[in-house]
Amino acid sequence: MDRLEEYIKEFQERPREEKFEDYLPLLFEIRNFLLAGLRENPKDVDCITFLAIVSVEMRIWGYVHIRLLESFLNRYEKDLSDDDLARIYTDLAYYYDDKGDGKKCESLLKKAVDLASKYYQTYIALGLYYLEREYKNFQPRLAEFYLKKALDISANDKKFTEAYLYAVALYENAKYEESKKIFFSFLESLGLDYLHLESMENKELEAKKILLEYDLPIFMSIDNIIYNIALCEMKLGNKKKCLAIAELFEKKIKENKQAEEVDAYELVAIYYFYEDYEAVLRVFDLTKTRYYMNDIWEYYYALYKLGKKEEFEALYSKSLKEWEDFLAEDMAREVGEDYSLEEKEDDIDFDKEKIAYLNDMVAKVKAGFKPELGANMRVYTSCYLVDCIRHKK
Repeated sequence: MDRLEEYIKEFQERPREEKFEDYLPLLFEIRNFLLAGLRENPKDVDCITFLAIVSVEMRIWGYVHIRLLESFLNRYEKDLSDDDLARIYTDLAYYYDDKGDGKKCESLLKKAVDLASKYYQTYIALGLYYLEREYKNFQPRLAEFYLKKALDISANDKKFTEAYLYAVALYENAKYEESKKIFFSFLESLGLDYLHLESMENKELEAKKILLEYDLPIFMSIDNIIYNIALCEMKLGNKKKCLAIAELFEKKIKENKQAEEVDAYELVAIYYFYEDYEAVLRVFDLTKTRYYMNDIWEYYYALYKLGKKEEFEALYSKSLKEWEDFLAEDMAREVGEDYSLEEKEDDIDFDKEKIAYLNDMVAKVKAGFKPELGANMRVYTSCYLVDCIRHKK
């Protein structure tokens, strides 16, 4: 498949900013090559897996990529090796994950694991799945196990992504010192020293170029690595070191250098942990997000703890009126061709839920209830396709 490798290299060397229409002819050429390969050998796993991802890149909708792989399995599953099956299961898992079917994704990945998958992407994917909080898959011990496996078997040069995710899993399992060492080693490998933060700025551009070369997930920015070190320091009881990092991010914001991938809410989590409620409000002011805090528990709680009753009540009244106005508008809106009765009922239900949520939140804060604000490391699913035309080395 030397020609396929040449095609992949040619695609990856196209300018990142190139328009879809400009590289579409190359995708058609690759697609035709793969289809010809399947006509010659219908059981060619290279051809079918890359045909699936090329279909995605060509924006052929209708989950054609999933149907291609499932049809291939229906015909030839019994004739394929365990390695080929694990490869296809892992790619399919990614597509189902992207489709929002987490259970199917997990099932496919477990099938790949049962076949002793030799692909580190299988274990990266399961680790990511078990780090996911939003869909209630959170099982940090399993995440650590699978991400350690990915780190061990990966043949990648620097293993940046594998090590980063493993460090996150260590943190989630309260292994803060081990996690911190990995993040610290990242900075060292990039020529940065978090113990001397003020002197790092001139070196950041060069470090960012290094990270860019490895085409890493967006959550692996330098700012995020430093933020993760701050969380480890926080959990280890090193308040001075943690706050030094928080102050660095706040300084960036003041100088209109918004920290990459570290938003106000994440910075607030540090100050909230230390019960510095003046800093909580200050950060929201600096980032121009204060007036979007009308349904954030921690914001109301900071006002309450600081005795800012007038601001508290003014924000509550303003927010309540806004939602009551939305409700009145939705109730008065006429059903027609562009607005169905079902849509109207959904909008009304949503408005009522927001009003109930706001009232409940304010009542609990006034009663002294302290909301929890988890200090979590940012991580989300990135590409773990075994056969990705963009990322395959």
